[in-house]
Formats: sequence, C-alpha cells, structure tokens
Amino acid sequence: MKNKDVCSVMLLAFLFSLIGRLAWSQTTTAQITGRITDKTGGVIQGADITVANVDTGVKKTTISNEEGYYTVPLLPPGGYRITVQMPGFKPITRFGIKLDVEQVSRLDFVLEVGEVTETIEVSAAAPLIESETSTLGNVRTQKAISELPVNSRNFTHLVHLTAGSVPLNTQSVGSVPITMKRGAPITSVNGLRGEDNNILVEGINNSENHNGLGILIYPPIDALQEFKLQTNSADAQYGRAGGATINVVLKSGGREFHGNLFEFHRNSALDAKNFFAPKGGNNPKFILNQF
Repeated sequence: MKNKDVCSVMLLAFLFSLIGRLAWSQTTTAQITGRITDKTGGVIQGADITVANVDTGVKKTTISNEEGYYTVPLLPPGGYRITVQMPGFKPITRFGIKLDVEQVSRLDFVLEVGEVTETIEVSAAAPLIESETSTLGNVRTQKAISELPVNSRNFTHLVHLTAGSVPLNTQSVGSVPITMKRGAPITSVNGLRGEDNNILVEGINNSENHNGLGILIYPPIDALQEFKLQTNSADAQYGRAGGATINVVLKSGGREFHGNLFEFHRNSALDAKNFFAPKGGNNPKFILNQF
C-alpha cells in the first residue's frame, strides 16, 4: 500500500472515531426555547434573539421561525441575559436568568409596537417553566456544594439528600479501603441497584467498570459548579443504564481572575466516637489531607 493510501486510511479511521465519540457523548449544557408574539397574540417571524452569558460575555444568536418559535441550545450552566429585537417593535431585555445543567427552559416574549430606541428591561426574571421535558430530579448548586457540611469532601454525600436516594454498604461489594474511608459512593435510587446508575463528569462516563458500583474520579468539591441527579425519565442520551443519572459540571472560566486555596485535614484522634461502639479502645486510625 502506498503512503498516500495509508494516510487516507488513517484519516478515515480518525473521522470514524470522532463521529463515534460525538454520537455517544452526553451533554452537560442547558437550552432555552420559547415563542415571540405581539400583544394581540400574533406570531413574530424573524425576530433577533441574543443570549449572553453574564460571566464570560459569550453570546449566541438565533431568529424566530415562521411560527414565532426559537431555540438556543448548548448553553453552559450559569447566568444569562436575553435580548429580543424586531424592527417596528420595542427591544426587550430580560436579566437574571439562571440555567442549570441539562435544563430545558421555556421563555416566551411579547413585543410592543414602538421605536427601536425605546427599550424594555426586565430585571426580575420570571420563573422558568421546564415544560419541554418530563425528567425528574434536582440540582445541587455551587452554593449548596460549598456551604453544606461534607465531612469527607465527597460530593456523593449530597446525592443522598434527594428523596428516594440511599447509600449502600461499600464493604459488601469489596470496595477499596480509601473509598470506604471517604464515605459510600454507591447510591440506590428508587430501590434500584447501585450498578444501574450512570455517573458522568462533564458528560464523560465516570463509573468504575470493575464491579460497576463505584466512581473512578472524585472531583474536589471546590472544582464543582453544580450537579444534577435525575431520578426518573432521563433523556435517551443517558440510556447506558436504567437507574439514576448523576451529571457533574466543573467550574468554568470568566472575565475576572479568580481561584481557590485550601487545605482539608481529618484525623481520627479528633473525631467523635461512634455512639454504638463498645466502651474502651480508640477510633480506627484515619488521617486525610487534601490540599
């Protein structure tokens, strides 16, 4: 085979690999959809919609279709500002829109006839109605992750705050000792087995494949922006397993310099003794440092 043919085969192999990765990937982004109408209820076609991330300044634009509908997909979780413009109507801008991981939000706009120099601004965002999906679950925000007490800095402890979610005994499935020391990473949701869960970080599978019951990488809780636990009716893209889907999103950059410096220390000499432990003796030795 000639060198030119070899290069062609290698290029085709790379393209097929890339297509396969895209086909199997899961998203961690949100989406906004809605309809643009006037005050009489008539649809407005061709309106310009601009969605801007207030932290990064990144903007996405689209136009409403012949039925007045618009959709802006692939929006990273965060705060947004939406502006709708149409010649002959007053532009309208809505602030304070918060999108969470995997959220599909419906946001309609009603334009008023007027000059383009007149602008309507809505600073208090109306509650976003997520009527485009039947997924059940809840989101743990960055504020909750950073302020709720997490003894071993294991974010899966916060998963167990969701109704229907309970930790399983890690010792019964032969987990490695460090996993047991950091708390149970295995969760049963709605009575299903732990190996039925789908655990993702930035859309990448993070499930331990040896026995399917653990997590490969524990991201530091300081690096987490938020995560969502879907307990039922997950989208088809998360069809690898029949249980819950835990989708973790890491913090992204912004227009301002920021960072974090910490040390977390645990020592069994400082821990309270188990209430049900027999009298005498000391706590099992355990020392953990995270920098």
